[in-house]
Amino acid sequence: MNMTPVPVYKQTLSSSSVFSSYGSSGKSRILDLNFIKGGLYRYREVPVSVIEEFEAAVSKGQYFNINIRGAYNFESISLPYPCLSKR
Repeated sequence: MNMTPVPVYKQTLSSSSVFSSYGSSGKSRILDLNFIKGGLYRYREVPVSVIEEFEAAVSKGQYFNINIRGAYNFESISLPYPCLSKR
């Protein structure tokens, strides 16, 4: 498990029951997800369309379970400092 501090894309607070926040880079095809029950994870090689659909989803947890979980490589990442911001 990689626990090296890395830059995290600007996090958007979420009202989801699964995620406290999320951030993304369509250019890099990265989706950073901060789970309420622990852990910040970086998903790589995520198509821009999937990132946009996740961000627009009414139920982000349901969208994640159906379209992201198990479909993309991911790693656990640690934060050198809090990076939450409201969009």
